[in-house]
Amino acid sequence: MMRLFNFLLLMCLGMSAVYAQTETIKVFILAGQSNMEGHGEVEGADVPGTLEHFILNEDDGSFGYIYDPTTASFVSRSDVWVRFDREWESLVADDLNVGYGAWEGAIGPEYGFGLQMGDYFQDQVLIIKTAWGGKSLAVDFRPPSAGGETGEYYNKILEDVNTALENLEGEFADYEGQPYEIIGFGWHQGWNDGEEYDYLEEYESNLTHLIHDLREDLGVPEMPFVIANTGMGGFEMSGDGWTNDLQTYLIPAQTNVANAPEFEGTVALADTRPFWREADESPADALHHWHENGYTYFMIGHEMGVQMAGLLASNGISGGVTSIPRPSSPFALFPNPVQEQLNIKLNTNTLYVEISNLEGSVLQHFNLDQSINQLDVSYLSTGLYVVSFQDVNGQIWRTKFIKQ
Repeated sequence: MMRLFNFLLLMCLGMSAVYAQTETIKVFILAGQSNMEGHGEVEGADVPGTLEHFILNEDDGSFGYIYDPTTASFVSRSDVWVRFDREWESLVADDLNVGYGAWEGAIGPEYGFGLQMGDYFQDQVLIIKTAWGGKSLAVDFRPPSAGGETGEYYNKILEDVNTALENLEGEFADYEGQPYEIIGFGWHQGWNDGEEYDYLEEYESNLTHLIHDLREDLGVPEMPFVIANTGMGGFEMSGDGWTNDLQTYLIPAQTNVANAPEFEGTVALADTRPFWREADESPADALHHWHENGYTYFMIGHEMGVQMAGLLASNGISGGVTSIPRPSSPFALFPNPVQEQLNIKLNTNTLYVEISNLEGSVLQHFNLDQSINQLDVSYLSTGLYVVSFQDVNGQIWRTKFIKQ
């Protein structure tokens, strides 16, 4: 079993007196197989199941803070760094944003999780994502204390974390030598343990060993640990045999570990089943990858963050943030998609509104003088359009709508 992290952690903590007046970087590790890599599609306002479609067409305002209407793009957070050495693509290490999934146009749980942790801590947050597709806990991630041969990818998790922590200066331009501490671990994995019933039957034991061994090897004995369960299919029993086995065996195993008395107050379950969406509500027909639904992956990460914040608070790990300001949108569009009349509700004094196509050509210009306005858009061809607002302070806001 690898013990190199004990030394690294002690070295880092030993430097704390030198950096007494500076922040300590809070390090989180997110690990698992392809669904931790992330296959959630981001862009496509007219594609059900993308993160953009959710924000523009389905969100009730609860998650408006993740989208910047001034640029019509998702928010980036410089107070949260993400490091992911992709399996099939190059290393990415930069500020939190969308695009840290298995490919550049995708997200995994890191986006929703990172926003939560950035809100919780005043200090800089670092997320080290370490994930590979098609890997089982029974074989590939097998922890040392489970017996048998230690999984290659168990060791790779430790190697990935070690490499990341040794190269902070080279990979993050804003790193200034601050000490770091490993604060928590998130786990989203399980699909490949459906390969054999033996794997399913020993999953609870293997996951228990995994938590113990990672805590020892990372040098954090009571490290908060969040398990995002394998919730494909949602709450209804699936007609797919593989998924049905996961629902029958794996979900109870993951729940039992989270509820085990030995882990009370230090392990929590993030239930992913409420975020299941069918293929016809998603960008793809890919059950094992949550149908590539961007909303689903974002919400999995968000729920993991909620559960992690609860564990941190219950263990006396304060982030120093007492309240989280959420910017309110200065306007709302409805219905979206629209066929004829587009309603615009204004929460600020607005000088004008423009409708443009995606090439930037202005199609219509309106002066607005009341809180709710109706615009006739029946003349527009079917497609995606941009609405731009300028308020009395000169601030320009943008969002999109779909013309049917």
